[in-house]
This record gives sequence, structure tokens and C-alpha cells, in this order.
Amino acid sequence: MTRYILKRLGYSLITLWVIVTLTFILMHLLPGKPFTGAKPIPPAIEENLNRRYGLDQPLHVQYAKYVGNLLKGDLGMSMFQQNRSVNSIIADGFPVSASLGIRALIFALTAGLLLGIVASINHGKTWDYFTMFVAVLGVSVPSFIIGGIIQYIFGVKPFRILPVAGWNGFKYTIMPSFALGLGTLAVMARMMRASMLDVLNQDYIKTAKAKGLPRKTIIWRHAIRNAILPVVTILGPLVASITTGTFVVENIFGIPGLGKHFVNSVNQNDYTLIMGLTLFYAILLIGMNFIVDIAYGFIDPRIRLVREKE
Repeated sequence: MTRYILKRLGYSLITLWVIVTLTFILMHLLPGKPFTGAKPIPPAIEENLNRRYGLDQPLHVQYAKYVGNLLKGDLGMSMFQQNRSVNSIIADGFPVSASLGIRALIFALTAGLLLGIVASINHGKTWDYFTMFVAVLGVSVPSFIIGGIIQYIFGVKPFRILPVAGWNGFKYTIMPSFALGLGTLAVMARMMRASMLDVLNQDYIKTAKAKGLPRKTIIWRHAIRNAILPVVTILGPLVASITTGTFVVENIFGIPGLGKHFVNSVNQNDYTLIMGLTLFYAILLIGMNFIVDIAYGFIDPRIRLVREKE
């Protein structure tokens, strides 16, 4: 298992290096430069700004300097947020994005697992059809449309009971958490339903029924315990989905998190901020997938045995 963990760690580091390199190349291939926006600036000022941020140097020199600073933990200075480092922007915005993401994930996991379990137990009945409807809705409708609809219904009319935008207390988190978590809820519900239906048709479940074990005992102690294992494998991608979903949701609801900073940085061609946020999100997503992958080996002994033989 230790060998497998080290191998995965090595692959993760290589992946991060590839992401940094590709992002750096793409930034310089895109049309437009950071200081050639809608409002033209005098050539002398533009030249000074390019010199200040090292944009007047050859690409290989810029890349070498960026990677060198990166190894020291320095992500550079933002080109448009005056006197602010990318490190400080991430430090300020990440707690907000993390809070929103955790709330959305808790909502999605709790409601998704519950709906999946209830749907499988009531297969072919009303609850099953309702769960599938919610699942199709969550997968089909993008988060920004869901966000706009619930903003209008609960923030404008007919109810007007929740704040439309902002970030100042629990009330402000309800709608964005729902909009962000609905897609993940849908995937989780469908996965749990399918896994439960498969487990409920296994021979050991039929044996438990034949022995006269109570229905609740069969479901909670035997079926759910085994059905949840495949669901664990998709936690990494689901966390990735929620993390990237914050880009749009934070802008719709005016939340001062990393997603809003990322969208603004793209609109402004803020190279250093784009690079820093891309790398940070990559570390976050690769780290979550790494943790889930290792945890799955401890949850399911069969997987651990296979990995120990590798």
C-alpha cells in the first residue's frame, strides 16, 4: 500500500507540473495582453508595466522565474488588484468558497444518499419516480439557471424571504448552496439508487430475508453498508464539480470567493492571478481525488489487497 501511495503522489506532482506548464503557454497564446484593454494607455506606461511584471522578457525566462518563485511558495503579484499578492487574495477568498462548497456538499450528500436509498426501497413507486425526476432536473439544468430561478422566486417574488445576493450570514448561503449542490445531489441519488438496487438483488440479501431478519436490519446493516462503497469512488469528481461550479454561482450571488476572483482575472487578463488560482484549484482537486482513492483502499479490503500486489 505504501508503494501505491508513493506512486500516486508522484503522478500527482507530474500532473501539477503539466497543468502549470500548459496554463502558462495558453495564457501567452490567447489574444490580447494584460494592459491592452478597452481603455488604451500611453505606450511609455504600458512599457513600464510590462517591465515591472517581467512581460518584456522571453517566454522561457518568464517561465523559469515563475517556476522558481513557485517552488518558494510565491505566486506573484496581481496585475490589476493594486499592491495585492495572489497568496493574499487566495487567503481571503478561499474561506468563503470553502464555506459555500462544504455547505453545498453536505446538502448534496445528505439529500442525495437519502433520496437514492428511499427510491431503491420503493422501486417503481412514487418516491422512485420523484427521485428520478429530481436527478434528471439536477443533471440537465445548469447551476446558473437554477440560481436565477430561485433568486426570482425566493428573493424577488412571490415569496421574497431570502436575500438575492451578498455574503453576510446563514440566510445568504441557502440559495447558492442549493444551486451549487443540486447537480451533485442528482448524481449521488442516481448512483446510490443503482447501487442499492444491485445490492438488494444479491444472494446474501435473499439469504438474510429467508432467515427472517427484520427489513430495517437488512437495509441498514447489510444493504447500505455495501451499496455505499461504489459511491465513495465518485466523491473526488463530485468535489471537483462543486469546486468548479463556484465560478458561476459566486458571480450570480455576488459572493466574494475565489470563483468571483477567477472570473474577474480572466476578463482582465490578469496572468499571475489566473495562474495562481488555476494551480490552487488543481492542488485542491488532485488532493481530494488522492485522499478519496487512498480512503477507498482502507474501506474496501479487496481493493487494498489488489494494490499491495501491484
